[in-house]
Amino acid sequence: HDAAFQEWLSRAMTQKERVTAGGGDAALRGLDLKYLGLLQHLSGQTAEAVATYARALASGDLDADDARLIALKEGALRLAAGEHSRVIDVLSPIVPALQDEYLMAISDAAVASTGKSFSEGVTNLAFSLASVGRWGEALSMLDRSKSLRLRHRAALRESAAGKDLLVLERALYAESRGATAELPRGSAEQDDPLGGTLSLGVRYSEAYRQARPQGSADRVVSPSVAEIAASLHPDEAAVVFGVHTDGTLVMVVFPGDVDAPGAHRILLDWPAARLAQEQHDVRRRWLYVLAAPAGYAQCSPREAIGELIPHFEEALGAPLVEMLNGRDVHRLILIPHVFLHLVPFWVLPSLSRYTLELASSAEELVRRRQSRARAARTALAVVDPTLDLPLSPAEADAMDGRLGGAGWSVARLARREAREGRVIDALGGVSVLHVSGHGRSDSIVPTKSALLLYPELGRFSALLPDPLASLARSVTRWSVDPWGGESAFFPGLGRLDQMRYEKVGATERSLEYSETGTLWQRYAGDVLTHQAELWRAGDMMVADTLKDCALAFLSACSAGRVRNEGSGVDESAGLPAAMQLAGVGAVVASLWPVEDGVTALYVDLFYAALADAVQPTDLATLVRDTAETLRAMGRETAVERLTDLRRRTKDPNARFRLEAAAHRAEQGAEQPFQHPCDWGAFYLTGRSEIDFSLSREATDAKS
Repeated sequence: HDAAFQEWLSRAMTQKERVTAGGGDAALRGLDLKYLGLLQHLSGQTAEAVATYARALASGDLDADDARLIALKEGALRLAAGEHSRVIDVLSPIVPALQDEYLMAISDAAVASTGKSFSEGVTNLAFSLASVGRWGEALSMLDRSKSLRLRHRAALRESAAGKDLLVLERALYAESRGATAELPRGSAEQDDPLGGTLSLGVRYSEAYRQARPQGSADRVVSPSVAEIAASLHPDEAAVVFGVHTDGTLVMVVFPGDVDAPGAHRILLDWPAARLAQEQHDVRRRWLYVLAAPAGYAQCSPREAIGELIPHFEEALGAPLVEMLNGRDVHRLILIPHVFLHLVPFWVLPSLSRYTLELASSAEELVRRRQSRARAARTALAVVDPTLDLPLSPAEADAMDGRLGGAGWSVARLARREAREGRVIDALGGVSVLHVSGHGRSDSIVPTKSALLLYPELGRFSALLPDPLASLARSVTRWSVDPWGGESAFFPGLGRLDQMRYEKVGATERSLEYSETGTLWQRYAGDVLTHQAELWRAGDMMVADTLKDCALAFLSACSAGRVRNEGSGVDESAGLPAAMQLAGVGAVVASLWPVEDGVTALYVDLFYAALADAVQPTDLATLVRDTAETLRAMGRETAVERLTDLRRRTKDPNARFRLEAAAHRAEQGAEQPFQHPCDWGAFYLTGRSEIDFSLSREATDAKS
């Protein structure tokens, strides 16, 4: 096949060169130059391809789409050759159009393709700007791509059309799940004579497109270096990372900076492939281990974290500390890029002296610093919805005892009470939501990341005791997706999805039975082992049920895992991002699984500190201090705290588990929780400062 392809390539180039040299219609010459350049590029004739791309652009014969494609191609080749000035000249004019295309895309396929082009153009341009010393422009350009669609979506919700757009988002989301939803009155469909002949997806997409305000893409603007610097306190610095195929950008903004970040560096020895350890066996890479389904990695999270720390200490930790030398900095706001969102920077020894915050973009940092968040002293605990976490009640008891003892109003939905409808109904006026259960993080389709709640089985009574197995047995033909598994549609009931994990002998099935309802089941072989309702990230993003929530603590394994985007698109996704879009101010969640006794201790320490916190509460410091207390805790103190927590817990199963945890601690190391995998799983994203001093009545009035 390679020989045949090379022969075809040679003949195609010969013919194309003849046509191009022969003159003729100007538009034809422009297109021929485009295809000749692509053929030269494919055949490895890089210098010739660059020259041909430049001629095609200079001809003025290409339409806008072709011109952007050729500019991206030429820009990438020029960058590889170190011709940064030409890269800037070629890419700068097309970035606004690439951004508009990405923001205006609606279908998943269009979002993926336009996102890849936009991210490639912006990242290459930022790298070239940095390479010629235009660091302020490089920072703003790179920030332009960070969580752009999420920021745009949030900005649209603040517009006059926000409520209508949210209704349309719900309709689009429901249609994508195989459910139907009504369009709001006054939508474009009602004036469209062809509306009845088009699919629901097309009609909803067009209605959403037309409902967006004119110039909506202009609502998302990245701040300047001076604006970032003005948002910082005197002892703070903002660190912006940019991952590129040729190296990693590190830009540090200090208070008082104006035109350029006060410290900056291109780490040429640390390109994306080396950071991601692409030369390693795939199932041992830290990225894979932290994102793979249970049982698929060749090492545990504990081993992966142990290998990750020296890797990133050398790559980013040590260089960053050098850049901070001589500065009176005590707090860092880290703004990661693509897969760096999965790096637990707070466990790096070199950064242990700093309090760390995370932001998805510089724009998010500046925006959240411009307003003060106030919330009531009200809390809700969701406990063991899947009936298989016997220690969960201890977390709720710790929260109730610590916050309730400080005058907070604390409610609880436990086990069979923890249905999605009841949880949503209970959230009105609640400022702190604590979920002690299971979480699922989907790196391929982030909107499918979910919290597991107790299932609503009444509507499936005819299919009990195993509704999804009953449906699966009746399927005569599955639709197959290489990444998404198998699916089948049942009219009037919903879409059944099935994924088989052959290596571990497991099967997962889910039924999307309504606009936001999803029944999920997991099997070991043919035996049903888990059953739950999935409260998905996508469900949260199209609802306003979390608008009163200032802080969500997700005590659910790996619930804090964010999207591992392989195409270079830097979009925050998963449960933390969905909750923030839905109105939650801050989220505390874990990046990897944590032993339940350790989690219970962390939760008790966290809420004890929150109960005693001076208002406004510095959540970043609270999370850091909680982790440090756990890390430094001695054996005797650990046994005492676990025993005390057992005394304050009513549930007999939880008491038994805490007794066992205390025994393990007593028999263990002098510092039982000193491994970063124990104390470093939980992190904070979102607002770092919230004032919990409003009365419940004030929150209800605001709602």
